[in-house]
Amino acid sequence: MNKLHLLLAAGAVATTALEAQAGLVAHFPMDVRSGQIQETVSGNRFAVQGHFSPENVAGAEGQALRFDGYTSWVDARLNAIIPEGSKQMTISLWAAVPSYPIIKIDENTSEKTAIVSCLNNNTRTGFGFFIGFDGKWSFKTYIGGWPAEVNISTPLPTYQWNNLVAVIDCDSRAITVYNNGEAVGSSRCSGTISFPGGKFTMGRGELENYSGPFLLTSYNGLIDDIRIWDEAVAPETISSWKPENPANLDIPASRFADDILRPRFHGMPAAAWTNECHGMVWADGRYHLFFQKNADGPYMARLHWGHISSENLYDWREEKIAIAPGASYDIKGCWSGCVFTDDVITGGKPNILYTAVDYGRATIAGASPDDTALLDWTKWGNNPIINGRPDGLSDDFRDPYFFRNGDNAYIIVGSSKNGVGTTTLHRYNPASSSWSNDGALFFTGTSAAADGVFWEMPNITPMGNGKWLFTATPLNTSTGVRTIYWTGSINADGTFAPASNFPSGKNVELNSRDGFGLLSPTIYNHDGKTIALGIVPDKLPSEDNWNLGWAHCYSLPREWSLNDNGELV
Repeated sequence: MNKLHLLLAAGAVATTALEAQAGLVAHFPMDVRSGQIQETVSGNRFAVQGHFSPENVAGAEGQALRFDGYTSWVDARLNAIIPEGSKQMTISLWAAVPSYPIIKIDENTSEKTAIVSCLNNNTRTGFGFFIGFDGKWSFKTYIGGWPAEVNISTPLPTYQWNNLVAVIDCDSRAITVYNNGEAVGSSRCSGTISFPGGKFTMGRGELENYSGPFLLTSYNGLIDDIRIWDEAVAPETISSWKPENPANLDIPASRFADDILRPRFHGMPAAAWTNECHGMVWADGRYHLFFQKNADGPYMARLHWGHISSENLYDWREEKIAIAPGASYDIKGCWSGCVFTDDVITGGKPNILYTAVDYGRATIAGASPDDTALLDWTKWGNNPIINGRPDGLSDDFRDPYFFRNGDNAYIIVGSSKNGVGTTTLHRYNPASSSWSNDGALFFTGTSAAADGVFWEMPNITPMGNGKWLFTATPLNTSTGVRTIYWTGSINADGTFAPASNFPSGKNVELNSRDGFGLLSPTIYNHDGKTIALGIVPDKLPSEDNWNLGWAHCYSLPREWSLNDNGELV
């Protein structure tokens, strides 16, 4: 057994004695008792703050504390654990995250927030681990009153335990930072360490940026087993530390156990924000549904592709995030799109098309699955495949949808032309494996009043007998926001020809109005059925979503067909 496991097995009294002998000057196991955690060397206990009851899950060692991403933190304290004039110190913790903190709404920033920190810029003492919106992380401290920092250029890996360790060794004039036993960064240092004691915060830092009631600089994920030594722990010891359990980032069921407002049979993520669902597919014995997701709280920001799955369309479980911002072309967000399967383009495997947004424009990108369960995805190497909107359209250009008609493959994208909702048409060239972007339009509305000024989430679905169903969710019609549809056929050039009895779009659901009802449906042909689900907005103020801990759900599934008049049933 390594030293950490010996300490865990010894019991509380023996642990304190062993820790003192081993040079361990502080230890937070992170198991919650009566709403508090304990620092075992001093015996001091500290309350876990947050809107929801403190949540323990199986940790890297024992129990880990689950931070919700927008309300939870711990204000602990450390005694004067490092004597004046010391030259060595080691800080270790385990961290696991599903996503990175937002930091700022719709803004690129180099600011980072604390995972844990007792850094005091006034007294120029202390230390901390910090993380940015792009996942890049760092260790900061003061040596002899001078700032010292080690920045790690590689984003912190998600959905796994990360054993973050910083070893300060002024005798060797080096600060070395490790993740899971591997040295990932270093900095020179000279002088002595001083830490007179003070506040030690977990799950947030002094940096406080808000969007409405939501703190954007909170930590979302697990923190476990924080240890501090007054010595430089050897690299071979650090490399021997292994987690006892895999990182479980599921939302504990206890969080919403008493919430009578939360739907039980409607698809939705386990917590936080969702909006449009997009891309349903059957794979590995389950329906898979993807959706707009912000894991850090029930508010709209820096969208990811979430993923839920079900055997029966009413008993859903949330899977890990499918794709996340991180590339230069999607650093602001991975917005809506579709999942498509094509024998020629994807080799018969489901692939993702999505709207990639940087801090200047939207482009169209794709991703392929790494496994049959569709849990892990790799972004295409040739992204973006459509490099921005064609000339002559509004700047708003998003929500790609794939379809094939005979030998020809196409992508349509929602946009606006001359103040009226439209869809662009992009043709696939099999010789060059590329997509056109010449300004061709698939279909355009008749007027802003009737059909809106912009079309979100366009879908074109074959309905049998040569008939096609076109749906879009327009913005700013004279009757508010609701999903509308036309039926018709596909012309030889790939454009859409509505049936003669469809001069303008008809409501998908007659009771949808002003954003209420079923919006932006994802539509999927499976086993001879056309299945549709859409977003059902809750239309609540942000403060209510803050209190609930979640926002929005999806409709129950519908089976759609066309009657003899080409109308949706």
